[in-house]
Amino acid sequence: MDERSIAVEGFLEALTCKPTIYSSCYDYEGTLLRSNCPDTFFHTAFERVGCLRYMLEYAKASRLPLILSAELSALWCACFAENAIYVIGPVFNTEISMASIQEAIGRYDLTYSMRVRLQEAMKALPVVSSITFFQFGVMLHFLLTGEKLSRSDLQLQERKTGAAKKSAQTKRDRHQTWMVEQALLEHIRKGDLDYASTMARAGLLSKGAQVKTEDAVKNAILSAYGFTRLCTRAAIEGGLSPELAYSLGDSYSQSLLECKTISEVGVTNHAMYEDFIRRVHQSGSNPVTSQQIRFCLDYIALHTEDDLSLGILAEKVGYTESYLSRRFKAETGDNLRDYIQYARIERAKLLLETTTMPITEIASSLHYCSTTYFGTRFREVTGMLPSAYRKEKQSH
Repeated sequence: MDERSIAVEGFLEALTCKPTIYSSCYDYEGTLLRSNCPDTFFHTAFERVGCLRYMLEYAKASRLPLILSAELSALWCACFAENAIYVIGPVFNTEISMASIQEAIGRYDLTYSMRVRLQEAMKALPVVSSITFFQFGVMLHFLLTGEKLSRSDLQLQERKTGAAKKSAQTKRDRHQTWMVEQALLEHIRKGDLDYASTMARAGLLSKGAQVKTEDAVKNAILSAYGFTRLCTRAAIEGGLSPELAYSLGDSYSQSLLECKTISEVGVTNHAMYEDFIRRVHQSGSNPVTSQQIRFCLDYIALHTEDDLSLGILAEKVGYTESYLSRRFKAETGDNLRDYIQYARIERAKLLLETTTMPITEIASSLHYCSTTYFGTRFREVTGMLPSAYRKEKQSH
């Protein structure tokens, strides 16, 4: 067994730590080669709900990790090696009631004994947040191929249903999507940074904009564009100035129009959402009263990648540099030059968390004279270097 195989087996064994996440291995004909599940029951379920067939068809066109799903947000993740397909799961991404489990099982053509076994098995499935489960998929893909991906590179199974069933399901899905959407917007209104679990639920429930187009990228852009408009209004309701909120919304909308892939749309959408939350959070913890200082804060927030100085800001608000410096300190408690550096570090944190932009490019875009100096200033604020910060945040 080579080093890569040993690493893969070690990772799959680690997943069996309580709560146990099972794993299986298939060939490209769909034959089950091995599984650490006590029996082959989940393989049978995987096949009967259509996931096995979909996985094999998908593998003919792509080898990116694939998230497969069945009723009640039961998830599998398939990762593709040269000669085999590794599948981890199933898991739930949220707590499920027994009544919901029984209702879901009833939708499949299963024998009575299989229904009973499936019901008992589903009761014991682990609950794993989709963010964590997706990260497991990214890690397994790396161990199998050596290729580093982000969670946004994972592909999701497209599901098709009959017309009558689809209509009823769409009604339920849209109601759930609306509820999660409202929860996401409430995070913005409150500037609440603890939004990860809500975002994960939204990512699995939302089907995007319901428009008639065969262009998946365009559909993703339309969906993200509409969400950006909603986030803009929520940020204003949360206390962000309309000038800043609309300027940010317009900037992200333009970025969406320039996206070429669904992955790029997802990254831009994530950056937009987190940016709005952080700015509302910051405005709530640092209230000001005068129009001039509010303008300075908004201008700095919008121009972290432009040339910023005390002189430029003083000229824009019609103050002398010394007077602006005193007023800014009195109303915010911060030295203006220090605040500009703080705003740039906050922008750097966002880019490190939500993009794959090289650290050297981030440092240059934020007007740091060198990557080393950027790293020093970043560590002064956050307590860690940019590379360590990115690794920690993108692993969650």
